[in-house]
Amino acid sequence: MNPEPQSPVSTSQQPVNGKVIEFADLRLSTPMTGQPIVLLEYEDRQGIRSVHQVALTCTGEGRGGLIYFGGYDKGKFSIFRADCIHRVVAL
Repeated sequence: MNPEPQSPVSTSQQPVNGKVIEFADLRLSTPMTGQPIVLLEYEDRQGIRSVHQVALTCTGEGRGGLIYFGGYDKGKFSIFRADCIHRVVAL
């Protein structure tokens, strides 16, 4: 039996101030002024906690009203669910 082909992975989109970025049901539309750099302690779906140094660029709202933050983590644009963030330290 052949496994079903996976959908192609989209390349990350770089947000531009005032532009809406869409990730499926997520709309990142509120730019953050100054792009603050923070350390985030984040827990993923598997329950694994990790620390990320992120230059925050925007916030948005996803399905069910969940709040997300977008920013650059090691040069790659990433999104973080607010309810999965355990600690934030401004640098």
